[in-house]
Amino acid sequence: MSRVLYIQPNFFCEINFAHHAGNFTLTILIRGAMIRLSRV
Repeated sequence: MSRVLYIQPNFFCEINFAHHAGNFTLTILIRGAMIRLSRV
């Protein structure tokens, strides 16, 4: 559990970095994956 909580901030930082880099495709793919996970 603590491992997941530790990885999550870094995961969101990577999304933020990709967003600022202009790689919107990666951000959309990650969002789609998170939406699928939340639905399941």
